[in-house]
Amino acid sequence: MVTHLVDLPVDIIYHVLSKMRLEDAWSFTATSRTFRELTADRGFWLNALKSNPGMLSASNPLTLQHLDLQTLKQLALHSIKLDCNWSLPRPRIIGEVRRYDIGDRSILETNHLFRFPGSELFIFHSSKQLKCFNFGTGQITTILDLDAYVRCASYDFLPDKSVVLGLASRGGSNFKFPILHYIKIELHASQSQVAATILLQPTLARDSDCQKPFVSSRIVGAVQTRGGGTEILAYDLLSGGSATIVTDIPNNYAISRRLDFSFYQENLYLLADDGPKALVYCCPRQFLPYGTESATASMLTFGDMNPVSIPTKIWKRRGAVCLQMLRDANFVKIHDGLGVPLSKFVTTFRFWQRADRALGPAIFREITIPGMCSGELTMQIAPTGYHVVASLLDPGRTGCDLVLIRFNSDSNSCSNHELEIPIGVGVAAPPNILAVDDHRGIVWLVDRGDLLAIPYA
Repeated sequence: MVTHLVDLPVDIIYHVLSKMRLEDAWSFTATSRTFRELTADRGFWLNALKSNPGMLSASNPLTLQHLDLQTLKQLALHSIKLDCNWSLPRPRIIGEVRRYDIGDRSILETNHLFRFPGSELFIFHSSKQLKCFNFGTGQITTILDLDAYVRCASYDFLPDKSVVLGLASRGGSNFKFPILHYIKIELHASQSQVAATILLQPTLARDSDCQKPFVSSRIVGAVQTRGGGTEILAYDLLSGGSATIVTDIPNNYAISRRLDFSFYQENLYLLADDGPKALVYCCPRQFLPYGTESATASMLTFGDMNPVSIPTKIWKRRGAVCLQMLRDANFVKIHDGLGVPLSKFVTTFRFWQRADRALGPAIFREITIPGMCSGELTMQIAPTGYHVVASLLDPGRTGCDLVLIRFNSDSNSCSNHELEIPIGVGVAAPPNILAVDDHRGIVWLVDRGDLLAIPYA
């Protein structure tokens, strides 16, 4: 007895589709009317997207379970288009670069924070206020009066599409007291406004200095220097518990704010940049106040956790480097250097494993591109499983180059593309990369009071 594929139960067909690439699953639906009818089922798109590597990362701000049929279908089509685009020698620029006037240069260029996920709203701080810029209407609105001057910020996208924001500020009398603000920002149903709620606002001792905040959906805190030592302050937003963890992390990492953070499996990872090497520290979850009802104090000795050395074959290394930690506690480091005498500058993008991982090489993959990083290098990573990195190279008289690097951890492959940007952008000063939207294929830049949407798919 012969069983046709159309006679199989729907759950079996979905299982078969889950083993296909998204593009193949889409082609599969064109083979018959029966299979084409699957595209009207929300479950079909849900299974197809879950099998797509770009959707498997916990860093994805989109919660697929909560999306409607039309949104799931649009997301799938964009994913297919992006996969095809990245397979080409150069990305196709579909549509022209959009330019929006945002007025005061200082507002978004020096104090920008992030683009709110799922919208075209930009959150930034200016003076003592937290503000939102809607480029669709051109309006700037104040969403929170902090009554303190922001010195340093961090943020995290949550699965429910909200954002937790951590700010290290100076407030109080003559703005001498360090204050930490932890804020939840949510998008209104209208998709055109946001609302901000203060979750926690601790005032620290006056002698504490150089706070670098970190955030997650539950544990928030900051690394600070105080009395010649480095401390980790941690707060549990759920239980209200807190912990002060004294560490042996060198002070200069906190003082220069050369730290980046990631929560992975409820452990706190800290990435410290030391030029020729990178240190990845781990603060285990048992030191953090999960469920703790009262303040606790601990001493945590990090010691030498086999720092990742940056191998080099260059003759002279420039000082401009940049690094950023991924959600799985691995990281990307940009290494800018000059080759042998009379050679040109080159920039190397390296994807590294964290130092405590026992298996596999320390380095995932690297890719070297001719050209130097700008002195005011900015780098952003798209919140997708493909780890798309946007960076600026070669500032000069005619402008600068925008380079995209894509690392696919499934195939351990790396590819790069140079995007076309308008002539003259970056001539006076390197622009800032605000965000990389790899679902829609857009890089957002700010250049001298202009907001630019650079499409690459």
